[in-house]
Amino acid sequence: MENEKLKLWLDFGKFFLGTFLIGFVSLVIKWGFQDREIAIKESQQVGEYVEYALLEDVAVRKRFAEYFKTVLVSDDHRERWEKYFTLVESEYGEKVERRDSLMQLYENLLALEFQNESAMDTTMVEMPSPVASDSRLQLEKIQQEVQAIDSELRIKATDKSLVKKKANRPSQQEFTDTLQMQSFN
Repeated sequence: MENEKLKLWLDFGKFFLGTFLIGFVSLVIKWGFQDREIAIKESQQVGEYVEYALLEDVAVRKRFAEYFKTVLVSDDHRERWEKYFTLVESEYGEKVERRDSLMQLYENLLALEFQNESAMDTTMVEMPSPVASDSRLQLEKIQQEVQAIDSELRIKATDKSLVKKKANRPSQQEFTDTLQMQSFN
């Protein structure tokens, strides 16, 4: 009788262990297939939109990389998109710095042009100045480059022209007073 009980327990143990092993192996296999299926779906999704990662507009590429580095499930894919995002973000930063330096140069040239106009107003001589036309050409070139960068960065200009209208400029007296105050300081 003791042998029969032992045999029953061994048979039950084999059955339980066999069932557990089969269940565990099938679970691991199913999990592997699900991971592979998710990876395939991610690759297909990224493949549909990869053309956006190749665009010249750095702002579009930045948003695209930011999106995929956030939503992808696969750690491997996410790491690659994080690296790409870092690369695009540095390029975006360089463009912003370039735009800012161009805008500063533009403002400086504009102030210089205003000084020249003020000086010509005081002399009352109406002669075309080669410096003024050269300055205007430089202003136009800077304006075009800033607009190209704005387009690439997807910055919408509120005013189509960067040139300030004369109505917004200070009067000659206000400008002269400001220069005198600066020279005293």
